[in-house]
Amino acid sequence: MVLTVIAWIVVIALFAVGMAGAVVPVLPGAVAIVAAFFAYGFMVSFAPFGVWFWIIEAALALTLLVADYAVSAIGVKKFGGSRASVIGSTIGIIAARSSFPPSDCSSVRSPAHCSASCLPGRRGTRRSGPV
Repeated sequence: MVLTVIAWIVVIALFAVGMAGAVVPVLPGAVAIVAAFFAYGFMVSFAPFGVWFWIIEAALALTLLVADYAVSAIGVKKFGGSRASVIGSTIGIIAARSSFPPSDCSSVRSPAHCSASCLPGRRGTRRSGPV
């Protein structure tokens, strides 16, 4: 009984973080919701979740992660960033996703693509403009 109550508190907290992550970019929304499903499964039961649920959930989570990388790369290119800036921005996203506590993506992403675009010998450094 006590373990079930603790499980529900954890699941509700993770869902709250997930929903807040839709509005606040600092919070990892999709990751928190997937973690809530796993927490419920491990602490209570995986019985309510069928195979199709996990296939659809994995597809949605993967789509969200790929879209985040793609939007970042397109944004950097649109505002005149070089290829090195795109790579630096992607490294910044990975660093922001793997940090604990979750850091603001822009606080990691911006320095990463700025430093990558300023590497010596890179073409297009002058076109990057002010950051």
